Amino acid sequence: MLTLNRYTLWLVLTSCLLAYGCRNTKDVRKTLDDLALVRAELIKKYGEQEVKLNVNTFENQTTIFVLYVNSPLNQKSSDDRAQRAQESAEIVRQRYPPIKSGNEIWVGFMRVTTSLVIFHYSEMIESFGFDNEARALRGPSPGNAPVDLSQPAVRYLERQNQTDISSSGIQLEGTPEKGVLFVPHFSVEGDVKKNRPKPPIEVGLDFAAFSAKPKFPDVTKIVFLSDDKIVYRTEGQFSTSKIADDLYSEFLYLKVPTASFLKITSGSTVKIRLNEHEYTLTESQVQQIQGMSEYLR
Repeated sequence: MLTLNRYTLWLVLTSCLLAYGCRNTKDVRKTLDDLALVRAELIKKYGEQEVKLNVNTFENQTTIFVLYVNSPLNQKSSDDRAQRAQESAEIVRQRYPPIKSGNEIWVGFMRVTTSLVIFHYSEMIESFGFDNEARALRGPSPGNAPVDLSQPAVRYLERQNQTDISSSGIQLEGTPEKGVLFVPHFSVEGDVKKNRPKPPIEVGLDFAAFSAKPKFPDVTKIVFLSDDKIVYRTEGQFSTSKIADDLYSEFLYLKVPTASFLKITSGSTVKIRLNEHEYTLTESQVQQIQGMSEYLR
């Protein structure tokens, strides 16, 4: 079976709502309700509470993800996990009608540990891919090593003959459920493993915020600092939607010149200011976006 790569792992760990930034609140609410029903079925069947579901639509491909966190099956055999994955994919097929027009189902098993209360370590134990009929995907497997979150996600799309390169998800504040997320990304023609790509003119910088009340209700001043020097500044307006009684989503999709992104990633420290909020990227997060810049030179 195919193993979850860095790109799809990022999609599992970050909020699925980024995929719905341009859709209306009713669509988002319906999706969340449908996923909640599938999650309830999985919890009822297996008795595990740490089950997370996401759905993402990207490049006209829809994928649903099921993630078991700290499952007892982490200590079991690969065959045991494969059986659970197959059963889970079948439940998704039966209980989530939109998957009929989707492309893939992924089921993963993750170990998450906490040290000194606030430091978290995540390791993907194993993952399995299926088509929308819950049939196992077969193909080369890169193995089940822990994901290196200091590296960008690189995914070649054969149909489009292009490579998508993105951050593995940079959490600036809080958690994916309630916090601020930053995702740089861009695409280049061809397979970067075979040919040196021609850099795009622009790089996408996506921001998502989830909170009990809007954090960025007005025009937001955005400043990027590299080694404490301002290298790029602009303004943008977050779009805001109320997706639950106590939860708002806010999205901002920026496009910056490639030359400016290279300046942002040129230093050993990177800071982002959104109005009065200032975020300092961790060392691994800086390495992640610097890894992206290597494809732009």
